[in-house]
Amino acid sequence: MRHALLMTAVLALAGPAWADDLTPPPWDRGDPSATFQEWRFDNPPAAGTIYPEIDDNQFGDPSILDPYWPGDSSYLPEWDGRDGVWNPYNDFWIDLPNDPAELPLKDIYLQITWNLFTDQGRDAEYPIPEVYMPGAPYTNEVGLVDEYPLDSNWMYSRWHIQIWPNPEFESLYFPGGMSEYFIDQIVVDTICIPEPASLTILALASLVLVRRR
Repeated sequence: MRHALLMTAVLALAGPAWADDLTPPPWDRGDPSATFQEWRFDNPPAAGTIYPEIDDNQFGDPSILDPYWPGDSSYLPEWDGRDGVWNPYNDFWIDLPNDPAELPLKDIYLQITWNLFTDQGRDAEYPIPEVYMPGAPYTNEVGLVDEYPLDSNWMYSRWHIQIWPNPEFESLYFPGGMSEYFIDQIVVDTICIPEPASLTILALASLVLVRRR
């Protein structure tokens, strides 16, 4: 009951959300340094590169790379009460271009709605997403911050990922063994910190201090 009340309060504060976009990020999605992409799998992928239905990324084209599509991976128009479900056969990547500015930190929130049901019951284990960046050196930290059941056998998971310093491109990699997974939605939000607005505020504050001295 407490969890239901908490979720209602969060959704009321966050405003309208798409489907299982249950927890928008703590920043403004309209920030010039932010990106927002959402995959709903409304239609079968035309190839192994799957583009999001919602793409608010001014820095490039986000995509999912499924090396087993078409072929071993599958698309279901309906599964366990939900429309448009992707069943990746094995590993896949989420490629995310972002602000190339040389900033200290990249913040990412990843939401996934997936079905863990198997013939033996709900006993599948999902992988921890890994992060790959071009070039070096980069450091990253991945943590699961939310997880709870939804309707039927569906599960909601939300990950918080940080990369420092900010790379201009990263891939979220999901290791193999995914054949028992059914994914209904993936939502990824990113932002570079400090964003340009914060840098402007810091510059103005510094100028005020200089003038006072």
